[in-house]
Amino acid sequence: MKTTHNRAFTLIELLVVVAIIAILTGMILNNIMGARVKSRDARRVSDLGQIQLALEQYFDRCGQYPDAAHYATPTEVLSQPDGCPSGASSVSLSQYISVIPTPPSSGSYVYSVNGTSDYILQATLEQSNNDVLKNSLGMTLQHSSSGYSPYIDCNTTTLYCIGPK
Repeated sequence: MKTTHNRAFTLIELLVVVAIIAILTGMILNNIMGARVKSRDARRVSDLGQIQLALEQYFDRCGQYPDAAHYATPTEVLSQPDGCPSGASSVSLSQYISVIPTPPSSGSYVYSVNGTSDYILQATLEQSNNDVLKNSLGMTLQHSSSGYSPYIDCNTTTLYCIGPK
C-alpha cells in the first residue's frame, strides 16, 4: 500500500510567516514615516531660504526690509502691494520670488522685523533632533513700542530661525 504525503503548511508555520511579515511591515512603515517627516522639515528649511533670498534682494533695492507691522506671515509680506517704503522706486517683494512657499502639512512660517535691518523668519520643524536646528539663530524678537509683529523666540527645541545674511 502506498502512503501519500500531503505537502501543506501547518497552522504553526503559517502563523510564523504572518508574524514575520507583520514585523517587517511595521519596520518599513516606521522608516517611511521618518523619511516623510525629514522630507517635510527639509522643505521648510528650503522654503525659508527662498524667502530669505527674496528679502535680501528687496533690501538691496529698497535699503530696508519690508515692514511687518501689518504682516505676520511671509505670504502677506511677500504679496504686499506698496513697494519700497521710501517711495524711491515702485517695487514689491513678490517680484523677487515667483511662488510664495507654503509649509507642508501643518504649521506656518512667521516673519518679524525689528527696525529696518533686522528680521527673523521662523518655521516649526517636526523633529526636535534635526541637525539644522544647530544652525538656527539663538535670538528673540519681541513686540516693540513701534508695533513690530509678532514675538518670536528661537530658543525652543523645534523652531528653526534664520535672519539677515
